[in-house]
Amino acid sequence: MARLGRAQPAPPFLGRRIPETPVAAITTGPFKNNTGTLLTSLTVPNVLVIRLSTKAIVLTLTNQVTHASTAVLSIANAALVAGVDYLVASFDEDGNPAGIELYTAA
Repeated sequence: MARLGRAQPAPPFLGRRIPETPVAAITTGPFKNNTGTLLTSLTVPNVLVIRLSTKAIVLTLTNQVTHASTAVLSIANAALVAGVDYLVASFDEDGNPAGIELYTAA
């Protein structure tokens, strides 16, 4: 039977660390009802994010939840590009619009 030697520790990593690229994000204004009441923790069934310059839908999201105290919706995704304008459209299951606004990704 062959005799195995002692395991050797792995050499230290001497390469460069690849920096992480921050993901662009959009933060909407607060969602409110027709009397101005904040709609906190609201589940928004459908959200489309449309790149204004090309009219292309870059994100199709479902069941997004507004912030528990500010009622804003935060969307962070690698498909977004910082400094680019997007239309954010939200609507319910029946297609009734909740709103559409223009935002610039940060």
